[in-house]
Amino acid sequence: MHVMAPASRKRRPPKVETLVRRLVADVLQYLGVDVDFRLLPRGPYAFTVVLWGPDVDMLRKSSDERIWNALRFLLQQMASRGVERAVEIRLEAAAEDPRKLELEALARRAAREALRRGKPVFLPPMSAWERRIIHLTLQDHPQVYTRSQGREPNRRVGVFPRTQNRPARKGGDRKR
Repeated sequence: MHVMAPASRKRRPPKVETLVRRLVADVLQYLGVDVDFRLLPRGPYAFTVVLWGPDVDMLRKSSDERIWNALRFLLQQMASRGVERAVEIRLEAAAEDPRKLELEALARRAAREALRRGKPVFLPPMSAWERRIIHLTLQDHPQVYTRSQGREPNRRVGVFPRTQNRPARKGGDRKR
């Protein structure tokens, strides 16, 4: 049985997102700037590129943001070539990796939920780097501890409320 997606749902051809991601990486590498990025889709042909790293200020704070605006214009023009409609690109500067900030917020929400319920909260499977961010965020939390469980690729973090028979350990609860 073939099920069609609702007509109201806007879908971008998968090639466009891949094209924009590769293009941004290539242009930043060519410029030789020490900058990382995250591509956030905003619509079928619209993306926000969040940049962070040591050279972001150099790009952003050039005279009247000329380099910043030129970079945006260049990316839009190059991404729109060979695509059925114009691609819109916005640039944003971030102090840190947005995914890291999302994971830290997720860790704090899981801690609140574990305390509210009085039971462990298990997060979805994550990469080793993502699990590490969760552990580091909560390592000094006085009322919860974390533990990774399962096997790759389904390894996940559990956030447990502390009980009187599980006192806080100095330096967090991660096994070293």
